Amino acid sequence: MQIAIFLLINLRFRAMDDRERIGLMIATSRKDKGLSQRDLAGLTGLNYTNIWKIEKGKYSVGLDILSKICKALGKRVDIVDIPGNEVE
Repeated sequence: MQIAIFLLINLRFRAMDDRERIGLMIATSRKDKGLSQRDLAGLTGLNYTNIWKIEKGKYSVGLDILSKICKALGKRVDIVDIPGNEVE
């Protein structure tokens, strides 16, 4: 059952654009930390409505804001390889 749920989530995750995918990762991390959107807004100096827009993929977030959010969540911004998309 867990594998089926993971596959379903993974398939949905791949169909998202980058803003939606990053927003979902932020929302999941925020909830895992037990923070509300207002809490995260307070930690980052952002308006809570902007946190909502970012989490829903409705706002294109810049690197500086993304770094603030990641730092507040105990995460970091990183560049990773896409499996199967190696450039030769």
